[in-house]
Amino acid sequence: AAQLRLPVETLAGGGVTCDAGDIDAVLGVDVEFEELTLARVWLAEGRAEEALALVHRLIPPAEEAGRWSRVIEASALRALALDALGDASGALVALAWALMLAEPEGYVRTFLDLGEPLAKLLSLAVSRGIAPEYGPALLAGWEAESGRRECAGQPTAISQPDQTRP
Repeated sequence: AAQLRLPVETLAGGGVTCDAGDIDAVLGVDVEFEELTLARVWLAEGRAEEALALVHRLIPPAEEAGRWSRVIEASALRALALDALGDASGALVALAWALMLAEPEGYVRTFLDLGEPLAKLLSLAVSRGIAPEYGPALLAGWEAESGRRECAGQPTAISQPDQTRP
C-alpha cells in the first residue's frame, strides 16, 4: 500500500487531530493525486488488482466532496483495471460512468492521458452505443494527438543535413 510520510508538525501544528483512518479526509486532494498517480503506475506494471482496490477506495470520498475531476479520473482508471482483469462488462460500466460525468464539462485531457489502453476500451464502448457523440469526439482527439506525435518524430527540411556540401 502507498505510504504517505509527513512530519508530525504538519498535522499537529495546525491544531489538527485525527485517527489514522481519518488521514485521507484531512489531506484529501493531495493524497488523491498521489494515489491516482500510484494507480497509474500499478496499471503500467500489470498490478491491476492493487490499482483497482486503490481507486475503488478513492471514489466515494471524492464523490461526497464533489471533486468530480477526481471521480472521472478514478473511474477511468477503474475501467482500465477491470479491463486488465478480464472484466469487460465491468470496465464498460465504469467507463460509461466516467464519460457521463465528463461529457457536460467537455473533459478531454483526462482520457487522452490514459493512452492507448483507454482508446481501445473507448472504441469498444462506442461500438456498443455508449457515449455515441462524446466517445467519437474523444477518439478523434487520440487520432489527432497520435498524428502530431508521428509528425514530431519526422525530421523537417530545416533539420535535415545539407546534402549539397562536399
